[in-house]
Amino acid sequence: MEDGLGSNKGTEMAWQRWQVRVMTHEEALEVARWRYPSPYDFYNWDNDPEDLQELLEPPEGVTYWTVSDQASTMVGFLEFQFKEGRLHLGLGMRPDLTGKGLGLSLVARALRLAEDEWGVQSVDLLVAEFNVRAITVYRRAGFTVIGSRLVDTNGASFRFVAMRWTDTDNEHSKPAPHLGAGR
Repeated sequence: MEDGLGSNKGTEMAWQRWQVRVMTHEEALEVARWRYPSPYDFYNWDNDPEDLQELLEPPEGVTYWTVSDQASTMVGFLEFQFKEGRLHLGLGMRPDLTGKGLGLSLVARALRLAEDEWGVQSVDLLVAEFNVRAITVYRRAGFTVIGSRLVDTNGASFRFVAMRWTDTDNEHSKPAPHLGAGR
């Protein structure tokens, strides 16, 4: 495994060394070229032109961030958006790193950024229902299922699971600020 990513033993701590910064356009283009194997090819950006457009030119209120290891190699990305007073998270790991026990570290890094950057102690996300691997990681991170809904993406409607994480150890949450476009 790459230096700075940790190993399966102790990956819980790897995220503390990962660097996070607002994604550049060049990094967005790199992420857009990522290709996942089936059935996760569902997440290939060219499957949904609207999602790809949002990645390359985030609208007001949506920010994309890169997560890099100590060697400045991109590990994954984070997407944050405030909707209806709640912070929503989207994320993705570089395809060659999936299934290696690093997902929980990526989620932990995302939650730390949410708390450090915006003082948020509650985060929502949607995950495709078929993605049991990701749902398992989110549950291990402390997310709970709060519902499900159909989402139009990739040219059809798919069932997504809605999940929520709340930091029960921190009772002092700040109001959700406005996010800029991030570029």
